Amino acid sequence: MSDEEFKERIEEVEAGYELWKSIVERYHFSQQDYVVVFPHEDDPVNECGIAHLRQFMGYAGGNRRILVLCIGNHVPEILCARPDEEAIAVEVIGEKEMESIVALYSISTISSHFIMMSLTRPYGRYGDKALDKGLTLDEVVTVGIYKMTGNEVFDRHEA
Repeated sequence: MSDEEFKERIEEVEAGYELWKSIVERYHFSQQDYVVVFPHEDDPVNECGIAHLRQFMGYAGGNRRILVLCIGNHVPEILCARPDEEAIAVEVIGEKEMESIVALYSISTISSHFIMMSLTRPYGRYGDKALDKGLTLDEVVTVGIYKMTGNEVFDRHEA
């Protein structure tokens, strides 16, 4: 990586941090709230992540709020088909903003309540390889991404 590329990467991370701070301030987030980032516009992991959002909210417990951060309209359209999802806000951001959030996520654990709904992003994340090893997308999303280890998908394999 050249000095110029390194400088650009740092600027991208800084932009991601500024966006993160503005989100926390705008939504008055507490340490109990979650941000679930959908960095792909049209990906099967989006539908699976949304399908398990209610389960995740129950697993996380309490009166937590969730902000879904996405690009494009695919994720909001899926969420609109599920009117029973309360305590969820959706914010559509541009691709450049998404890149800065992914860059920040790739170098920092900003919060354990910051969830990247992707099998392949940031670079070096190989969740798609788990599918090749026989795990289902549901298992990868619930256990690998949402970190729900005490759920029916996981328990099914324990029996």
